[in-house]
Amino acid sequence: MATAGEFAFSDTSDELHVITAYWPHRGNVVRLCRLSNGLQLRLALERITVPEDGIGAFRTHVIQLVTTASLGGQEPMKRSASTSFADYLDRYVEMAYANGALYRIDGVFSYIAQQEWTRFNHPTYSEVQAVKDIRFQCEMLGIQPPSDSVLKARLQLAVERLRRNRIGSTE
Repeated sequence: MATAGEFAFSDTSDELHVITAYWPHRGNVVRLCRLSNGLQLRLALERITVPEDGIGAFRTHVIQLVTTASLGGQEPMKRSASTSFADYLDRYVEMAYANGALYRIDGVFSYIAQQEWTRFNHPTYSEVQAVKDIRFQCEMLGIQPPSDSVLKARLQLAVERLRRNRIGSTE
């Protein structure tokens, strides 16, 4: 099963993609956006692989891109144990805007929503609070948050993934 907002790999490339649409009623076709260059693909569901740790895959992608690409004459960021992922993510967003690579922002939204719900998933944490927290994180990164419907869809993805992982761990 695939859901818009999940990270995936395809059989056409070993680079990370974000799923932007899924049409089960059209023969299980998935639309993907390659995060390295914005290439849009439509592939059969069987041709993609959704990693178990999509958040980790996205983090790896961000760190790899930020440490290898320069930004406006600046040197690429150096990998360092003291550099937090937030620093890499800030640079990633800055690079996306500077290079006109706005397709990467959808991956950032998906990452934030999945990370937020995974970190704070407990009975007293509501979807309303999660949406507020995601909007705050978007503001901190200097990006316009998506609509409430997109945010709720990304949160639903995180909830479904947690549910699948819990069911799988009890069997």
